[in-house]
Amino acid sequence: MKQKPWDVLMVVFTELDRLQHSFWPNTSTSSSLEETATRSLDSIVSRAYEELDTAVGYLLKDLPRKTQVIVVSDHGFGPSVRKFYMNRFLEDLATSSSK
Repeated sequence: MKQKPWDVLMVVFTELDRLQHSFWPNTSTSSSLEETATRSLDSIVSRAYEELDTAVGYLLKDLPRKTQVIVVSDHGFGPSVRKFYMNRFLEDLATSSSK
């Protein structure tokens, strides 16, 4: 960002997505794990948010004054109540339509 001119700059952080996909079922919001283990996982996820906040702050501090910034998330997180397997659905659909 500082070394070359740019008109559009895009940064993708994947850490939170990976952490939450892996740990969400085990955090205190959706689990019955022992309290100590749950607090530890909550701490890992919280720390990741703090680290990313620091990284975003580092990027923002060096931007030109009137730079437009857009923050986007591909989805949120929460407990899963249902699962949908697209491949299985399409396979079943193809099988039923060929009969």
